[in-house]
Amino acid sequence: MAFVVLRPGKDRDGFEERLKAFARERLAGFECPEWVLVVKELPKTSTGKILKVELRNTAKKLAEEEDSVKAKL
Repeated sequence: MAFVVLRPGKDRDGFEERLKAFARERLAGFECPEWVLVVKELPKTSTGKILKVELRNTAKKLAEEEDSVKAKL
């Protein structure tokens, strides 16, 4: 999963697919994100470091929701 903050004024339409295509051209298959999540801002500590634990928790929650939806089908 990739968490992305868009620059102001950038269009979100089709961004996720463009980013995935960009990654596929430059990265190994296992390194390419399956999901791209566009967020307003990344969670940070009071000193400005990115809170990776919160990002992991968000990714885990979304994966669990995805699994739950698949199980209902």
